[in-house]
Amino acid sequence: MSSDFINIDLDRLKRRGYSEAVFCECKTNEMLYSIFKKFYDNSQNIIGTRASLEQYNFLKDKFENLNYNKISKVITLIQKPIEKKGSCCNLYGRCR
Repeated sequence: MSSDFINIDLDRLKRRGYSEAVFCECKTNEMLYSIFKKFYDNSQNIIGTRASLEQYNFLKDKFENLNYNKISKVITLIQKPIEKKGSCCNLYGRCR
């Protein structure tokens, strides 16, 4: 299946400093495979939001380093280290 159904932005990392995020909820497994494969083939990280466990189970054997968080419903494919920029504060005001 081609990725003609979506405009994949492989230059986002260079322009914005972070990779693409994909809204998974309304996409078929085959669409997600096509999207994730494009990023995988270009050695880029990707995050899939509002993903179902079914979608993750479909993709997990197709890509190394694919992870799923059941609570946040997020699929991540991390192929390159992510550079930390600045600090992060949690709800209690504690910064890391």
